[in-house]
Amino acid sequence: MLGLDYLYRDAMKSHEVGELLPCARRVAQALEVLPGDVPVEGYYTESPELTEYFCLAKCSRVIKTESGIPAGIWSLVRRCLISDIWKTNR
Repeated sequence: MLGLDYLYRDAMKSHEVGELLPCARRVAQALEVLPGDVPVEGYYTESPELTEYFCLAKCSRVIKTESGIPAGIWSLVRRCLISDIWKTNR
């Protein structure tokens, strides 16, 4: 069980730094959102990139989508990722 946990965490760190962080940066820049000033938890303290991703994902500011429904930066990062994947596979 610990081996699976290690493999999962290692894969997630790579995914968060390699794919989600660039999207989070673009979304935050486009929306002029600053990283959240929050205590960093868990493995996110292991590297500056993971820390940056954690703080961007925990933005204290609530963002409104085009429909006016409040959405956190997580959903916007996911939209960015899906959009990038869709463009790549066309």
